[in-house]
Amino acid sequence: MTDDPTRPDDALLRALGARLRAHRDEPLAASEVPVFDEARSRTITDAILSGAPAPSPEVAAPPRTDTTTAEPPRQAEVVPLRPRVSSPLRRLGVVLAPLAAAAALVFWFLGRPASAPLPTYDMSVVGVRATRSDPATAAPSVVLDPSGALDVVARPSSSVGVVSARGYVVSSGSASPIEPASVSVSPEGAVRIHGENTRIFPRGAGSYVLVVVLTRASSPLSADEGTRLAEGKVPPGPGVAVLRADVTVRRAD
Repeated sequence: MTDDPTRPDDALLRALGARLRAHRDEPLAASEVPVFDEARSRTITDAILSGAPAPSPEVAAPPRTDTTTAEPPRQAEVVPLRPRVSSPLRRLGVVLAPLAAAAALVFWFLGRPASAPLPTYDMSVVGVRATRSDPATAAPSVVLDPSGALDVVARPSSSVGVVSARGYVVSSGSASPIEPASVSVSPEGAVRIHGENTRIFPRGAGSYVLVVVLTRASSPLSADEGTRLAEGKVPPGPGVAVLRADVTVRRAD
């Protein structure tokens, strides 16, 4: 390919090349030759090859120092708890509660308060002396007709005044109370149990133990206490009398 002297571009290129050759052939003064260290030369070379502008030889600015003062850490605020004040009544309740429980246990184990002892009682069934409240021998057995009536009288050896009386029929170790309407008490302390055998012995023919439990009127027994005494599960305490008679209910021969 040959240059066309008539083209403006070719003429410009030729003039530029002639000037570069003239400039190349002229010797440079030592002061005009820039001196670069190896690192700076490498940086300029890399910039030329990458097409990026070469960095100026200005000295880089020192790193910025943050002059902001850091806020010291805040300490947690401690709020003192208000001490719990115990009132005298509350302290007294704490002390008395265990004492009350202990007193209840003592009363439970010691039982009912003792009362004056009762005089000796004799109990008769249909005119036959059946037992005493302090028997020396076993009580005789009494035979009753199922269709007949029961008449039991318990008399004190001395006047004792009105007493509390409960009647029971015990069969196979289990006590059944006799209805209170069949039990009456005199002002001197005598007790009578009267009623039809069909009502007092609803099971009919069989062997039973007739029991009368006596206490002073000022110290009556509960139904559960009377039942346990009639069944022989607990011994009678002071002021308590237990009368027993063996009874057989069957038709006479």
